[in-house]
Amino acid sequence: MKTKIIALLLAMVLVVFSLASCGETESLRLAADKTTAKPGEVVIFNTTHVTKKGEVLIDDVTYEITAGSEFATLAGNKLTISPEAADGSVVSVVSKKGDLVSNQLNVTVKIPESKLSISAD
Repeated sequence: MKTKIIALLLAMVLVVFSLASCGETESLRLAADKTTAKPGEVVIFNTTHVTKKGEVLIDDVTYEITAGSEFATLAGNKLTISPEAADGSVVSVVSKKGDLVSNQLNVTVKIPESKLSISAD
């Protein structure tokens, strides 16, 4: 009798776990057109809503700077790097929709090296 009760309890636990795994999981995936930018440059973000049924680009999300806000401004999905940003500065961004928060993307400021060429005749 004890064995049957234990077997029944184990079966119930398995049913509960299988029902829980049938629930639809969803997430947000943040992408950007570039991960390095020069001072004054704009980085454009987009967000994909990922479910077990597939992936869809969505517009109804908000974007937030989570680090480096002193190096950039954000208007909608467009991040503008400050002209005063130093080489190597990092700006981190996430997107949000309801309770869902996307992965964090980092944009690193790269100042191109200027080369001076001098020629003598």
